[in-house]
Amino acid sequence: MDTVVRSLLLDSANTAVTDATAEELLRRRDAAGLRLIAAAWHVAEPEQGDHLTGCLSAAFFELACAGPEDRMRFRAVLRSLRDDPDPDVQAGARDLLDRVARALPG
Repeated sequence: MDTVVRSLLLDSANTAVTDATAEELLRRRDAAGLRLIAAAWHVAEPEQGDHLTGCLSAAFFELACAGPEDRMRFRAVLRSLRDDPDPDVQAGARDLLDRVARALPG
């Protein structure tokens, strides 16, 4: 199943699929969804990366409007993914944590 979802996140022929998939995974804010986002983030080509960035910006806005416990949980999930067995997930989680720190300080 992960392979199918990753292919949707990185679909070069239909970026609407990339957007819809990323939005839903980010809305979940759980380890399974963020794991897929992190892996895709790390290997995305520039066009897919632009779409993932847009989806992340929307998720960061939602988190900025949410309570501090939501932001802490989001960060905690990403921190846990730094130890994932998949090196793409590890690298993506590290990069996403840096982005979270800049977008949602504190």
